[in-house]
Amino acid sequence: MRAAETKEWDAFISHAVEDQKAFVRPLAVALAHLGVRVWYAEFSLKIGDSLSRSIDTGLAQSRHGVVILSPHFFASVGPRENFKAW
Repeated sequence: MRAAETKEWDAFISHAVEDQKAFVRPLAVALAHLGVRVWYAEFSLKIGDSLSRSIDTGLAQSRHGVVILSPHFFASVGPRENFKAW
């Protein structure tokens, strides 16, 4: 079995929080309806989870990364802020 076949998710979605409601949530829902296994914070995080640990696991266990590049993304403060998943 190839390493890519052992991944839990097909895609990890990273985005600026400001884009979540208008664009990212509908995208994640549409992908899930198409059968894409998506790591998206709303789908994947549970109460009490460590956000940084969950993101690290999601990235490690995803075959692909999807980064939503938008004006909000580029306006975020600092490089770590640019990769919010929630």
